[in-house]
Amino acid sequence: MRESDRNMYQRKKIDITLADLAQGLKFCAKAPPREQLLKEIEHLWSDGRAVLPTLSVRTGFDLLLRNLDLGDRDEIIITAVTIPHMEQIILEHGYTPVPIDFDPQDMQTSAALVERAIGPRTGALMITHLFGTRQPLDTWVDLAREHDLFLIEDCAQAFDGLGYAGDVNADISMFSFGSIKTATALGGALLSVRDYDLAERMRAEQATYPVQDRRVYMNKLVKYMGLVGISSPERFSMMIRALQLTGRDYDMVIRRLTRGFSGPGFWDKLRHQMSAPHVAMLHHRLMTYDNNLLERRAKAGRFFASLLDPHIVHFGWRCARHTHWLFPIAVSNPHEVIVALRAQGFDATSGSSTLVALENNSDHHELDTELSKRLMNNIVYLPISQHVPESEIARCARALNAIARPLEIPAPRHYQFRPASLPRLPEVIG
Repeated sequence: MRESDRNMYQRKKIDITLADLAQGLKFCAKAPPREQLLKEIEHLWSDGRAVLPTLSVRTGFDLLLRNLDLGDRDEIIITAVTIPHMEQIILEHGYTPVPIDFDPQDMQTSAALVERAIGPRTGALMITHLFGTRQPLDTWVDLAREHDLFLIEDCAQAFDGLGYAGDVNADISMFSFGSIKTATALGGALLSVRDYDLAERMRAEQATYPVQDRRVYMNKLVKYMGLVGISSPERFSMMIRALQLTGRDYDMVIRRLTRGFSGPGFWDKLRHQMSAPHVAMLHHRLMTYDNNLLERRAKAGRFFASLLDPHIVHFGWRCARHTHWLFPIAVSNPHEVIVALRAQGFDATSGSSTLVALENNSDHHELDTELSKRLMNNIVYLPISQHVPESEIARCARALNAIARPLEIPAPRHYQFRPASLPRLPEVIG
């Protein structure tokens, strides 16, 4: 059967309902007092650290680096895979990013490589939890204390329900509620900051930013009503066929529609406060989100993973906690896999997120990011979630096993990586 003849399971369903979006439009007409809701959100989220709501994680990270005093230490060690804007923000503030590879099996950044990278110029360490996984921070907390480093925890992809605001020992934990994130509010972020003085400096600076025009948020709500409205396999397939008739690449169209801070004027867009209806929506999502959705998504991910052939690299299969915000794999023939799965009605893609593997442009020439670059060059994101029937998940696994070829993974220098055949997951937990 041709790709155009099958209904297609969408690569990433937006985690919001039409009822939520309609509530957002009501907030645009009349929202509760903005400052009151901000205080309620801070109370809901607090784990003993100061809480700072911002327009996005990028906004919060920019505020952090504008107010963080690292003295003459100008290097920030970061996980090698991140969004390009994080590197851009680091460079904008005169710091040098030092990217470090990670092990795709447990998503752990190598402690040996991090220790090798630490020097007199190192001021901060940023650990990023990827794809819905969560790695323990104990090693990084000890390392940060030993070397007097500011510890940044990027949890933009790791929302795990109300009650988990990150590791309380991190100097800052940053969560995103952007358009394709779990429990999306179509933007917004929550930062937990250990140093109350630093949090107040960040808060004071953010108060000088203009409040985003509520019409910007209203337009976003209307756009996502359309995207959610076509998210069933039947309607999504109709959209694909319509775009194909006009000669447009539906993959690129979807990427543009769901991308945040696109187009010119990045810094101006970044340095705004959330509007009142946006704050009201974030509060609404935190108050009403059903954590059972997370467990159902995680269960679907575990089931699919248990069906994969051992040679397929499944990111984070050894992680104790994995909500499968995305389900990426790495194979040596990604294009062939994407074409074959789409022909079977599964909207596989290599570009479901803006994540990239960074080049190491620091003075630490002994470090490289070859592993991360190879993984990201061969990544395929799969449409696996609680919205896909179990029988269809099994059919996707069979189609994938039949076409996927193993990826040879280079071991980073000075890093004991274990790229041998990945054993099957244990029996799926109910």
